[in-house]
Amino acid sequence: MDYSTVWDAKQPLFFLGDYAVSFIELLGTITGLCSVYFGTKNHNAVWYFGFVNVVCFGVIFFQIALYSDMLLQIFYFFATAYGLWLWVQKSVSKENEISRLSSEEYKNWVLLFSSIFFLFYLFSKTLPPLLSISPASFLHFDAVLSSASVIATLLMAKRKIETWLLWIVIDFVSIGLYVQKGVHLIAIEYALFGLLAIIGFYSWRKIYSTST
Repeated sequence: MDYSTVWDAKQPLFFLGDYAVSFIELLGTITGLCSVYFGTKNHNAVWYFGFVNVVCFGVIFFQIALYSDMLLQIFYFFATAYGLWLWVQKSVSKENEISRLSSEEYKNWVLLFSSIFFLFYLFSKTLPPLLSISPASFLHFDAVLSSASVIATLLMAKRKIETWLLWIVIDFVSIGLYVQKGVHLIAIEYALFGLLAIIGFYSWRKIYSTST
């Protein structure tokens, strides 16, 4: 492998049938799956693997013109640091235990989602003309998924059980987007993410039930 092209999503490392798998897509896929798996186990390693995953996917999404997804990875990087800081606290407070959203919290999160959507949409709309790069693909659709992912990540950091329900929707809907963009390994990964999210929901619900 030519190490000078290690960050190139179109540089094949090997082939799965007719599909060229790049090193960065493979690394991002493996670390992403590890991250979600440890999330279902309520384990701190979710955040360590997450750091590698977001860097890989951020580079890939820039190359395939999914700018909302690229911006999302930048957010993920800082959210991962925040989540790791919360989870490694020596004395676990009530705030850090698995819990559910209240009715008032639901309203606040919906308002936050709306604000974040506007920012993602504006970013993806204005970035291409400024940098003279390809226009954003699936502008509205990508902004919605990216905004929902921000909310899901924050809910994960807060250990809210609803994070998994949101991830289930995001993961399965994202499959079609990534198939359309030709990153089939990532599409397969999101199908696995969806299955892991289902497992995560039932796992966290069991922990929540035994602690209340």
